Amino acid sequence: MAQNKNVSFAHPSKYRLVFPFFEFMTGNERAESVVINCSEVKLPGVTMTPEKVGTPYHDMRIVSPNVQWGDLQVTYHVDELYENYEILWSWFMYMKDPERLGMHNTEGMVDASIMIYSNNDNPRFRWNLKNIFPVSFGELLYTKKATDADDLEQAVVFSMDYFSLERL
Repeated sequence: MAQNKNVSFAHPSKYRLVFPFFEFMTGNERAESVVINCSEVKLPGVTMTPEKVGTPYHDMRIVSPNVQWGDLQVTYHVDELYENYEILWSWFMYMKDPERLGMHNTEGMVDASIMIYSNNDNPRFRWNLKNIFPVSFGELLYTKKATDADDLEQAVVFSMDYFSLERL
């Protein structure tokens, strides 16, 4: 049996959500990637429902090739110039543009990643998110009850085809 050489535990606060440049919206092929400063990212659960095969004695359950992925839920800090908000909002509005809608519309879907860092802030893993796009924008809450230490946050839900973990 192999021994575990790393006695430290992974920390859920050592990550960054990275989107590629949005060439489809800007037409700029040299734009930089967009890093979203998130307070929370919920990587979805995965479900596989076994298929049933009938036999004369009882129904057997076998592995199903059909896997269901949930949605990616993100809560991010809105910067004071609202630049990250405008990027995500423009992407959301681009996806719902009636002139772009069609039965097989995939323009606007991007591959994104969640970079996972070690306890020493070195990149260790990357969650690769395939064909991701925004499907829901949460409210922005302005309140007098907030303190100067509170940041304006917004929740966004993204749909995607699948995700995979890559060791760096």
